[in-house]
Amino acid sequence: MLITPTLKKRSVILQFKINNEKIEVYTGITINPNNWSVKKKEIKGEGKVISLQNQKIKSFKTKIETYIYSLEDKSLFDKESLKLILNERYNKPGDLDLIGYFNVFINKKNSSLKPVTITAYKNTKLHLIGFAKSKNKSRLPFNTINNKFFEDFTNYLKVKKSLSPSTRGKQIKNIKSILNDARKNGEDINLIYKDIKKNMKNL
Repeated sequence: MLITPTLKKRSVILQFKINNEKIEVYTGITINPNNWSVKKKEIKGEGKVISLQNQKIKSFKTKIETYIYSLEDKSLFDKESLKLILNERYNKPGDLDLIGYFNVFINKKNSSLKPVTITAYKNTKLHLIGFAKSKNKSRLPFNTINNKFFEDFTNYLKVKKSLSPSTRGKQIKNIKSILNDARKNGEDINLIYKDIKKNMKNL
């Protein structure tokens, strides 16, 4: 995927196309147009400030690539999730729901976890998206992750997806890992999820 740094008036932006839609990501950097290198796609000049600005542009580009390549299906691309990842707003509680936190978690752990583990988290995220759609929802707020959620979700996996008990258990295990990480980052999580393991045989 071609992600191109460019200048829009005085703002440095990153442009790319996905799902036949042109996306523009603002980096928050503004410069004198004369200081932009059209050939190198970076800010001209020397010094610490310019170096840091060019590093930020490259960092944004890398984060966009990592997020997009982490998607199982490009139709799952979500502007808000990308915005949160780029601005690292996931450190501020309340910005994300369960599905959005999966995106951030996968992006954070992409280089430290085994590919098979990353794939497992992606699969769980896809099941959550399918479950949300079956409820005519696009988000799963953390304050709705309770006993009823787990009952409905496991029933969805059993009836709609025909998953075996062990596979359903793995999806719950992945969700619990995500919720643990979310708690560490200050999200308000209902602790009921910690007791789900006691009922695993009934999944």
